[in-house]
Formats: sequence, C-alpha cells, structure tokens
Amino acid sequence: QESFNGPLTAIFFGFTNCPDVCPMTLNKMDIVLDKLKNKKKKLKVFFISVDPERDTPEVVKDYLSSFDEKFVGITGEPEKIFLLSRSWGIISQKIFLDDGQYNIDHSSPVIILKNGKFVAKLSHRDDIKRSLKVIKKYL
Repeated sequence: QESFNGPLTAIFFGFTNCPDVCPMTLNKMDIVLDKLKNKKKKLKVFFISVDPERDTPEVVKDYLSSFDEKFVGITGEPEKIFLLSRSWGIISQKIFLDDGQYNIDHSSPVIILKNGKFVAKLSHRDDIKRSLKVIKKYL
C-alpha cells in the first residue's frame, strides 16, 4: 500500500492470460507514458494480478517485459490480492470453461492516485488523448 504513495500512481488490476482488455489497457498506458516525455518518471504504473494462482512473479515479470515502459507487477497470496482489489472497488470472478480452464471476468479501470489518494479513474475505453489529459491534470 505504501508503494502507491508516490506523486502520481496508476493502478490496474488484470491478469496475464487476459485475451483483450488487459493487454489493450497496458498498451495504452505504455503509449501514454511514452508521450509524457520527461514527466513519465513522476508516474508509476502498477499491474496487480487478479489471478495470483497462475500469475507467479516470474510470469508477471515476463508478461510486463513485452511493454516498453517500466510497469511494476504485483502478485501474491490470493486472499491478500482479493482484499486489495476489493479495497479499490475491483470485482473479479473466475468463469470456468467447458475444458476445465478458466477465464477471469473483472472490472478494469485504471485508478489514478496522487500522494496515495484517489483522484481519477480511466476506463479501458478512454482514448489516449483523454487519458493523457487526465494524467497531465495531476502531474
């Protein structure tokens, strides 16, 4: 929790096996950080796995390495991740498939904090221009 107390922090809850929203959202944040030029060091982006059973630290590290910018990956004990996600209003649940595998249905905002306090929320549907505008407002 203390890690979120930086000048400006973005938190995104997702999972590495996500077929669409998670990589799309992280890619958008990757582009936003690139466009911030010299201000990007003031924004920390955290990716917190809602699937800690499959998303080990190694899996998360490998997943995040496919993005240009430095995202901080967080995973851990399922109970603690569940409590953390709920504390930020994130809802997630496993959806089991016919073959025994599962997907995770989850809410997907990017939560923006300034000095550890909630200031804004970005939707995965927001375009890069709007995302930049919101983030620049708090930098």
